[in-house]
Amino acid sequence: MEERRDIFLWVLLVLSGAAFYYMMYSGYGWRALQQKQAARDEAKAVNEEILRQNQDILRTIDRLKHDPAYVERVARKDFGMVGKDELIYQFDNSKDVETAEIAPAGPPAGLKGPEPQQRLTPANAPTDAPHAP
Repeated sequence: MEERRDIFLWVLLVLSGAAFYYMMYSGYGWRALQQKQAARDEAKAVNEEILRQNQDILRTIDRLKHDPAYVERVARKDFGMVGKDELIYQFDNSKDVETAEIAPAGPPAGLKGPEPQQRLTPANAPTDAPHAP
């Protein structure tokens, strides 16, 4: 009788071990559950990001429909448009700012600059100019 009980316990132990291994490592066990939960959490995070992007797009659409200042800003920034009475100035940027030579102060070599103006005094006033009464 003792021998039957020992065999029964060994069989029960082996079956329990096999059931435990199946629950933990099979395609339907604990590891599979953990992987599926991780995939679910990742999908939730992606969905939340897409939802945030959709809300931003809806907010932009609403502003484009109802906010003239926003439409003007987008038109200026993205499409280079200008206002009705605005002037556009274009500058020749053919020389790079870093490589442009700086002109020396004063007139170019060999040329004289304008004479400094003298202050008019009665001594150096022109004689043919009419005098005020």
